[in-house]
Amino acid sequence: MIGLPFPQVGKLIMPMINFVQKYGHFRYTREILFSNTENCDESRYTDILMSLGSIQTIIEDYKNEIKQIFNGKDFSIDFSYRMRIGVK
Repeated sequence: MIGLPFPQVGKLIMPMINFVQKYGHFRYTREILFSNTENCDESRYTDILMSLGSIQTIIEDYKNEIKQIFNGKDFSIDFSYRMRIGVK
């Protein structure tokens, strides 16, 4: 998809799956969404936030508050995944 224009229709952004199909790169495209619930403790939650990059310095300042919120307990968190499939 290198060199293709940014997918815009008027002021709305076209969903990427429609964009790929429109330009004929694939004869069949589909987008599948997945959801998964997992247990999360304070350490994992902090690691997830740190992986976001843009808020790393903020998280460093609030590690103690995060620890107090979790208070040694695990919580369930939901992850959503998006997979785009294309058949040439």
